Amino acid sequence: MEFAQHLVERAKADGVSLVGPGGLLAGITRTVLGSALDAELDAHLDEVGVDETNGRRVNIRKGTGCP
Repeated sequence: MEFAQHLVERAKADGVSLVGPGGLLAGITRTVLGSALDAELDAHLDEVGVDETNGRRVNIRKGTGCP
């Protein structure tokens, strides 16, 4: 919570809007959602990214599969 307060205070001091396009909230939301989606995709690939015939990991990110 202290970190969030520091960010808000810093944004105000720097003249950065807290809301709206280009605002602090939009940037934080974009960063958090992007990180969450990457983590979810990584977890999913950990579950399905193994070739059962030879036990090796398969890269299946972005729709392609290459050993």
